[in-house]
Amino acid sequence: MLVASVMMSTVTYLPLFAQSVIRATPTQAGMTVAPMLVGWPVASAISGRLLVRFGYRPLIRAGFLLVAVAATTIFWFLRADSSLVVLGSAMFVAGMGLGTANTSLMIAVQESVPWRERGVATASTMFFRTIGGSLAIGGLGAVLAAAVGAHVSPEVLNRLLGPERGRGLDPVVLATLSGDLEGGCVRSSA
Repeated sequence: MLVASVMMSTVTYLPLFAQSVIRATPTQAGMTVAPMLVGWPVASAISGRLLVRFGYRPLIRAGFLLVAVAATTIFWFLRADSSLVVLGSAMFVAGMGLGTANTSLMIAVQESVPWRERGVATASTMFFRTIGGSLAIGGLGAVLAAAVGAHVSPEVLNRLLGPERGRGLDPVVLATLSGDLEGGCVRSSA
């Protein structure tokens, strides 16, 4: 559940932060999470080879340590003056950690049950990852919605996050929305 909650939360909310607070383009916002998609398969391939030598426990610990380092880095750099390069680098480290932990966790689950139950164990793992991701997205979305508040209409938010990226909005409204989203994202990651 933890693996999916970290992955889904960052993939969902970091581009939102980049686009609405840092004022990145939609392409730049997407590129903040793209390094995770590179780090994950690289780490999975490497951890698959290291699994035989070290076992799965050290790799799970190392993976979660990398994820913790990346999450801490992202937390400290969630500001309006953040560098997209720093956030992208943190996402690469997160991908490395998730790839290392994910492969090792799956092997650990499959080895802990008899052969005839491996399908059920694997499916259960995937089910709980789905639940973890859903709960994290919902919980963090509630925190973000509370930060933005009921004083903002969906049309104004769509104008902020749409292709125009807030052009034409009153500068006071734009600053308030960006501040609310920045505060909501920071509180959500805490």
